[in-house]
Amino acid sequence: MANPDAIASSSESIGEFFTKNDIDAAKAALQEAGFSDEQIILQAETPEPNQPVQETKAVESAKGGAIIGTLFGGLSGLLIGAITSSLPGGSVSFHVNPIAMALAGSAIGAFGFTLIGVASGVNAPQTQSVTTVEPSYKYNLRIRGGEENVRRAAEVLRQKGIQQ
Repeated sequence: MANPDAIASSSESIGEFFTKNDIDAAKAALQEAGFSDEQIILQAETPEPNQPVQETKAVESAKGGAIIGTLFGGLSGLLIGAITSSLPGGSVSFHVNPIAMALAGSAIGAFGFTLIGVASGVNAPQTQSVTTVEPSYKYNLRIRGGEENVRRAAEVLRQKGIQQ
């Protein structure tokens, strides 16, 4: 395999391309214009290693769990408070205000159902259409053979409308 430093020192860059289609079109145009494979050098940089992480429904599920838990816990607390306050004096050792029970039930329900929502949403991917991120390559097109070849290659690409 050729030494990349030797290639860079014996050739001159005529452009950078960011898609495989663009670099293939540029190479084909240069070959069509008479440049040999030895004169055309393509160098690709590696893709960005930090690709985005797929989003989950954890936050959305936690919000729904908190709402349902608050309602469910509040109604349960209100019901328990109402039942215990309507029982005869000696049947229950304590009497609780139904409003206090509703508030306590709401807090406990919100907390519990939020945890359940987070646990169930962590492994569920977002259903929204998320654009797929392609690895971003950068292709450097270099030409060997001196300044005249570089100028001629740049002119060929310009005439073909190939962006660089």
